[in-house]
Amino acid sequence: MKGRFAVSVVLALALLAVAVFAEGAGARGVLKLEGANVDIQITGADKAVRTITAKNSEASLEAGTYKPWALRLVKRDQTGKAGKPATTWVVTSRGPWGAIAKIDVAQGKTTTLKAGEPLTMKANVSYGGGTALVGFEIVGSGGEVYQPYIYKNGQAQSPPGLKIVDESGKELASGKFQYG
Repeated sequence: MKGRFAVSVVLALALLAVAVFAEGAGARGVLKLEGANVDIQITGADKAVRTITAKNSEASLEAGTYKPWALRLVKRDQTGKAGKPATTWVVTSRGPWGAIAKIDVAQGKTTTLKAGEPLTMKANVSYGGGTALVGFEIVGSGGEVYQPYIYKNGQAQSPPGLKIVDESGKELASGKFQYG
């Protein structure tokens, strides 16, 4: 009798484990990346990094909450002259993430994530000790902030210049931004 009881308990536990596993295995949703030329890496509760690219813009994921880990915006100029390779431009983001900081993927639903273009340039101005410091941010459509480094064919580009002019167009001051 003891042997039959033990077998029954083991069988009941095994059936319960199968039912729980089957329920969890079906809890999937879809994350759709809306934004041409965007590649994003996200992490979930398991800390694994998943990559979703513009080329494969939809991913079936376990339902849950994800957060961005890294994002790249890649643009290729195909108008190069014959015999010359296309130019590739890249900007990257490691946050802050704006509206895409928390990505909820619900079971059986499609979550759309908008990131990338159009990009907006925002000036940041601070004053101190008689000096005005002018910086800039590159902000994507999801509120994500890109690093100010712009790469062309894998090479970091020089920082942009700045001119301050009066209302008549006369140049009052000029300079270059500095990275860092």
